[in-house]
Amino acid sequence: MPTAADPGSRSPHRITAFADPAAEFLAHACLTYGADGPERIAHASRLLVDHPSIVDASFAVPVVLGDPERVREWLAADPAVAVAQTGPFDWEPLLYLTYGRLGVGDPVGVAQQLLNAGADPNSGYLWEGLSSPFTAVTGCFGRGEGDQPPHPAGLALARLLLAAGASPNDSQALYNCQFRSDDAHLRLLFEFGLGRGEPPWTMAPSTRRMLHDVLLWAASTGQRDRVALLLEHGVEADPGIEGHPIHGGRSPVEVARHHGHTAVAELLASSVDG
Repeated sequence: MPTAADPGSRSPHRITAFADPAAEFLAHACLTYGADGPERIAHASRLLVDHPSIVDASFAVPVVLGDPERVREWLAADPAVAVAQTGPFDWEPLLYLTYGRLGVGDPVGVAQQLLNAGADPNSGYLWEGLSSPFTAVTGCFGRGEGDQPPHPAGLALARLLLAAGASPNDSQALYNCQFRSDDAHLRLLFEFGLGRGEPPWTMAPSTRRMLHDVLLWAASTGQRDRVALLLEHGVEADPGIEGHPIHGGRSPVEVARHHGHTAVAELLASSVDG
């Protein structure tokens, strides 16, 4: 996983020159949080048709394709490929799997093979060197400001990673998913301990800070069900943390009132008073 000594900074969206068709395929098959779009996936699919030999050119290719048999063959020949940084982004294979968006094969089976071979369920990188790691779990859920699609097997993959020891206190996943009202990601993360302990990445915000920011956003957008879910799991409505600058430093109750979400404000106020 990235550490303060080795920040793991990557800018995958800025890579436009490729050493070979396999690298070009991998770059277009995965989310980069830059120029993502269905045309990139279509380009990756065409490359696979035009250059079928790329399935054996890089270990990350059968990983992205969810090909358990080819992955098994690679691992039998050299188990170290499960953890080696590779491909156009210098990612670990697990990241190519969870950020891949082709929607083919058996990604859960491949993920289990990688984990069995020593892949780190907390693997990740720092997008543009920013402090919130884009982890394998982050990749499962997708979303973000560009509303990137989740992995087709995202919840199953995330569950597998969390069961293998991935931290549920994933600040980037929480941020990326806050823009939609679906709470499946939150329920899964809470199931595996979201809110307890601190994330393993030294540069990440504290657990209280990241959950407070999620609560503030839910209050500002009137997501009453999400606010109720957060309060139910012990997220404090008035934790003594200064409000995020984007919300003018207001508390969750003040944010809800400011945006006219009366029912949410009342729920938050009752939590503070109670």
